[in-house]
Amino acid sequence: MKQRKDSEKGKMMSQAFWKSILEFSDDIIFVIDNKLSIIDINNKGTELLEMSKDDIINKTCYTVFFDSDVPLSPCPFLLKMEDKTTKNKTFFKKFNKTFNIKSFPVIEEGKTDYHIVQLNETLEEDLKDSEKKYNLLASSTSDLIWVMDLNLNIQYISPSSKKFIGYTPEELMKMSLRAFHTEKPFGRIISLIKENIISSKAKGTKPKSEYKFEVEYIHKNGRHFPAEVWANLLFDEKGNPNGISGISRDITERKKSELALKESEEKYRILFEKSDDAILIIDGHKFVDCNNSVIKMLGFNSKAELINTHPSELSPNYQPDGLNSYKEAEKMMEIALDKGANHFEWIHKRANGELFPVDVWLTAIPYQGKNIIHTIWRDITVRKKAENALKESEENLNLFFNSIEAFLIVIDYDGNILKVNKTIADQLGYSHEELLKMDIFSIPPKNHRKNIESNFKLVIDGKLSSFSLPWLTNDGKLISTDLRVNKSTWKGKPVIFGVAMDYSAKESYNIISKSPVVLILWRKDADWTIEFISDNVENIFGYSVDDFVGKRLPYASVIHPDDIQCCRDEVKDYISQGVTSFEHKPYRIITKNGSVKWVNDVTNVRTNKKGDITYFEGIITDITERKKMEIALASSENQYRDLFDYSPFPKLVHQMGKTVMVNNAAVDFFEVESIEHGLGLQIIDFLHEDSAAHALKAIKELSETGRQSGKQEYKIKTYKGNIKYAESIGFPTMYDGKPAVHAVFSDTTEKHKADIKLRESEEKFRNVVEQAGDGILIGNTKGEIIDMNQSFLQMSGHDKEDLFGQHISILYPEKELMEKPLRFDLLNLGKSVITERGIITKSGKIIPVEMNSKKLGSVGYITIIRDLTERKKTEKQLKKQNKEYSILNKQYLKQNKALIKAKNKAIESDRLKSAFLANMSHEIRTPMNGIIGFCDMLGSDQTSQEEQREYSQIITQSSYQLLNIVNDILDISKIETGQAEFQPSDVCLNNLIKDVVNEFMPYIDKIRVIMLNSLSLSDEESTIITDEVKLKQIFNNLTSNAIKFTEAGEITIGYKLKGSFVECFVKDTGIGIDKELHFKIFDRFVQADQTITEPNSGTGLGLAIAKANTELAGGEIWIEPNTEKGASFFFTIPYKPVEKSISRILLSAKEEKDEDFDFTGKTFLIVEDEMANFQFLEIVLGKTKARILHAITGKRSIELAGAHPEIDIILMDIKLPDINGYEATQKIKAFRKNTPIIAQTAFAMSGDEAKAKNAGCDAYIAKPIETKKLLKLINNMMVR
Repeated sequence: MKQRKDSEKGKMMSQAFWKSILEFSDDIIFVIDNKLSIIDINNKGTELLEMSKDDIINKTCYTVFFDSDVPLSPCPFLLKMEDKTTKNKTFFKKFNKTFNIKSFPVIEEGKTDYHIVQLNETLEEDLKDSEKKYNLLASSTSDLIWVMDLNLNIQYISPSSKKFIGYTPEELMKMSLRAFHTEKPFGRIISLIKENIISSKAKGTKPKSEYKFEVEYIHKNGRHFPAEVWANLLFDEKGNPNGISGISRDITERKKSELALKESEEKYRILFEKSDDAILIIDGHKFVDCNNSVIKMLGFNSKAELINTHPSELSPNYQPDGLNSYKEAEKMMEIALDKGANHFEWIHKRANGELFPVDVWLTAIPYQGKNIIHTIWRDITVRKKAENALKESEENLNLFFNSIEAFLIVIDYDGNILKVNKTIADQLGYSHEELLKMDIFSIPPKNHRKNIESNFKLVIDGKLSSFSLPWLTNDGKLISTDLRVNKSTWKGKPVIFGVAMDYSAKESYNIISKSPVVLILWRKDADWTIEFISDNVENIFGYSVDDFVGKRLPYASVIHPDDIQCCRDEVKDYISQGVTSFEHKPYRIITKNGSVKWVNDVTNVRTNKKGDITYFEGIITDITERKKMEIALASSENQYRDLFDYSPFPKLVHQMGKTVMVNNAAVDFFEVESIEHGLGLQIIDFLHEDSAAHALKAIKELSETGRQSGKQEYKIKTYKGNIKYAESIGFPTMYDGKPAVHAVFSDTTEKHKADIKLRESEEKFRNVVEQAGDGILIGNTKGEIIDMNQSFLQMSGHDKEDLFGQHISILYPEKELMEKPLRFDLLNLGKSVITERGIITKSGKIIPVEMNSKKLGSVGYITIIRDLTERKKTEKQLKKQNKEYSILNKQYLKQNKALIKAKNKAIESDRLKSAFLANMSHEIRTPMNGIIGFCDMLGSDQTSQEEQREYSQIITQSSYQLLNIVNDILDISKIETGQAEFQPSDVCLNNLIKDVVNEFMPYIDKIRVIMLNSLSLSDEESTIITDEVKLKQIFNNLTSNAIKFTEAGEITIGYKLKGSFVECFVKDTGIGIDKELHFKIFDRFVQADQTITEPNSGTGLGLAIAKANTELAGGEIWIEPNTEKGASFFFTIPYKPVEKSISRILLSAKEEKDEDFDFTGKTFLIVEDEMANFQFLEIVLGKTKARILHAITGKRSIELAGAHPEIDIILMDIKLPDINGYEATQKIKAFRKNTPIIAQTAFAMSGDEAKAKNAGCDAYIAKPIETKKLLKLINNMMVR
């Protein structure tokens, strides 16, 4: 069994391979049997030989290729009939060419039955090289290449399977797909492919050929891993799917990257939303997203107010430097996109119109194939105020310095003069600039300098707070002063503040009192009682000198409760160390109005002669604004630190190549153990040696220029030795007051891998394009041809140089382009466009092709072109067959429709029959009871003549009632089944109404009712075209109804002409009809008065029949109540007058007086098969003394009519045993045109009279026949 399956599989592969060669090979290929006869050949061979395949098959190869009648020896196609491949090279004189010949034996069941022969000119070595390259590619690629049939049996597995899934190709060929795939995703995809094939086959369309999906493989070691699969349907020579080929790629690393990216994006989103900084995203120079801090900062209600706005829309028209906000914003964003980052200050505008300063950081980041701008805003309103206040304070300080008459000086610890006031410059005779170049030791005379250096060292050590300092002026004069000093800081450096007082100055403290510095002298007691305080105390404390002096308000009471203990501890510590002059940590005081201020306090210790501490002398400075600025700065630095630490992008800050700051993302990216581990590493420790020199050069340029670097890509070697790639930008910053470099990295490892794969893919793509059997064109975005394969050049006959750079439209006929324009619009939307067109070959011939076009990334478009010449021939044949099938199908549908209609009609007829029988049972039995009962009583011997006459009248009345019931049933049945027909004829409306009145006169004579007619037109004007039978039936039904409900009064029958209609009416003064029944009484079996029980109460069908006949005639019917009593029925019919009625004899002519008719000498032929009916007619007509002839059948009536020319009138029954009365009438009229024929029928259906006249009858009478009406009719015929 296994051998048979292997054999079948081998045959399938062999046949598929052979058909593939025949269809796609560019070589000449044919098959020869053991007798060297050709049994098959491809199109390339027929083209070379310029012969049809039928002319080649079964001829010998030496006859076809060498025009020889005898075998060649040796045969160039087959040196020996051996079971091995043979090769040689032969010159063919017939073609003036030399061909390489290769012969392949085909072995089946152990023997060679035929050989495949391949001819080509020079391509054998190229083919070998191509095969080697393919085998090398299949072996070396990490992807899995496979082929399977539609039953999911594996036909081919590439050698890379061992590396891909752990199994060798031989092992996989023996395994089921489910053994190394997880069931759910792979099974679902295969099912979808099969469903697509089945669905396409049912629709007659080609199934989708390309599929891309993800599955989960199971490695030999049990590991599950994801893979991306590209699958293609394979087709046989008939275009039917027969297999699937595909490439599977391990995407484990990509999935990990996607997961990491997702987690990174989630972290970034959290940071983005939760950050106190205002963060925005700019795309296309407009804001596309922002966090809640932005909304709060601007005073907006929602993001919608900001999205899609330009930064200038949230700014004043011009910035403080006079530049246009829109143009400057565009410039700033372009710099960020070009350089990678940009930092500047900007003025924005809140929702209420308030302007405020913002510190702006723009950073370009890659996102979905483009750069967007990550934006951070920091409101620097507080900082700006502090800077302004500081500037103002410095200006005030300079004013203060220069306004003090005492000597004020600032000196660093090396003795260099950093600042002096105007008094020193003026007194010493030096300029301010000259003094700043000097030091404190060059001011006194030389003999004092050693002593000054000694005292200065004690000041630095904190052991001296004042010493004598003689000043030598520029002109040699000496000024003696007492220099009081305090240690402090100045612009971040430790300095000494000095105040020198000229001994000659009498009001030194008054001078100090005018400064912003408050001097305080307090006792060394528990409350720090103030002994002296300068006059400017109110400037800081709000209290007056009197408030403090004399124990009324000790100094300890104004220090903030939270800070007093700290101050006391500091004093205690300094005293214990022997320090006599020290600076407190800044502390808070509470002013007189309750506000809190920060102060700086430089304290000097005063002692008595014994060395005991007696007082503390403090120099107090208000530093509230500076403290606020420091707090704001600390907050800003914290926010910056948070943004740095939690940024999703790896960030480093380094000084002189050494790392001083590392964020969490950098720890993950560079794979160091922790942030602490990353600190102190050299920057080159994070780089691969290939990128180290390049990176150091960029850092050097940044340090020298002070400008941020452009975006650069570097190769990274992580701490664990893994290789990654990253783009980085660097910009200058400060760290601990020293220049540093802030580097931001973006992981481009996957992009780098993708670039490599893209290049590999493009190479594969190029190989596929060149080897494809279909023609392939590649165009740019303008539709210009930029590449094509050899298959297309062979198909079209064009040269590559002729087409390169030309627009693709030159290949198509102009008329076709007008009808089928090229759909670049759909291609640009990412859709595939499949069309059938004709292309113009180089020879000018137009060949049909199928074009499948798709967008090819940013390159342009790719079009696969398949020659449809053979397929079109086949389609033409199929179309012809389909047309024949379509005609047959329509015939079948028509027959089926007729059968369904007949079936429905039969069902409906059966339903109506059942309904009628059920409803009419009572109505039929009632008159039948009267007829049968009184017939029995007539036969009794005890019945008198008077009783017999009375019973006879009852029987007649019951018979007419029964006849009416039967007529109603037949009429409503015909209406309900849709068989009622409108039979127009010439009708005199006046005569018809008179007939109705005369017919009902016998009934109203017995009751107190007067019957009137109301005729508004003359007889000639009232002669119209309508259906006489149906019109009379309407009047009869309405009149009968009126008589039934009118015991006394009047009944009026008439009409009026209204426009193009005649409005007819029947009015009565009876009991009337309830309004609730006005819309019901025209339904079947509905009666206006359900209490009527007389025998002539009716069937309830009369009004339903009247309504149906009115609508059939083209009118409508309705009821109106009379003003006093009774009811009025109205109906309309179209008014179609005729000049004169010539189409019929009016049966309603003036009624003749009752008389005895004498037809002596006349001969009547009665055609009747029912003997009872014949006997009735024979008795009636026998009394007129006429001669009677009788025919039972239609044929007999024809014979008698021909044999007896003396016949004056024929009474013709319609329903006869052989042929019907209509056919018999037509045949008699053929030779006796002037003999009157009266049709008599028991059908009594509307339309029967018209049928009779159409058949040639001169008059019509319905059964049961009334004696008087029959005799009058015969008499009229005789007169005519």
